[in-house]
Amino acid sequence: MTNKHPVPTARNRAVCSILLACLFIICETAATIQAKAQSTGATVEPIVFVPPVIGAPGNRVGAGTRSGNLSSPGVSIVAPKGGGLTRLESPRLYWWLDHPFSGAIQIQLRANDAERPLLDLEENLSVPRGLQAFDLGSLGLRIRDRQIYEWSITLHPAGSGEPSRAITFLERRPSNAPVRSGDKATVARSLASEGIWFDAFAKTARDPGLLDYRNALLLQIGIK
Repeated sequence: MTNKHPVPTARNRAVCSILLACLFIICETAATIQAKAQSTGATVEPIVFVPPVIGAPGNRVGAGTRSGNLSSPGVSIVAPKGGGLTRLESPRLYWWLDHPFSGAIQIQLRANDAERPLLDLEENLSVPRGLQAFDLGSLGLRIRDRQIYEWSITLHPAGSGEPSRAITFLERRPSNAPVRSGDKATVARSLASEGIWFDAFAKTARDPGLLDYRNALLLQIGIK
């Protein structure tokens, strides 16, 4: 993976290997998850996301949210309209591919007041349809308190296809509240009710026992 800003060669190689290692796929689609719940007769109390009182980060910088050419194939960042909040300095971020993709994937993260991005990486990959993610902590990156960041995923298809780009906004809002206890679903429900989107979704995204909850959150932002 190529970092577009000059860095020592050894570090660049390390970043490439770490990013490839922390990219992962959750192959079950929302429809598959829903079918499983119906076939088992399972019922769950949904996790309902409540937008934060302070407003979405994207709205407070006067910019649009998920945008770009969503074809070749379609890509969506897993976030509500206007972006979302986290309480973590190195959150895991997710996006969704509508179709299998082969080509260059470019990931950018830039503070709203910065000229140069905190992260600008690009790698040629073949990726199946479904949920994807990368972990800022695995890349050794930390975001500042109360700083709004723009982050984007750009797909450059192999051949002559047009690029597809999805953009959203991220802001860290730390809290002095005690660390929540309880099972993951309870913690995710509490975070979602407080408008902490990225942390709530991350609690459900990788746990096979919480796929119904993940499905509910995906549906709330229009990903089916």
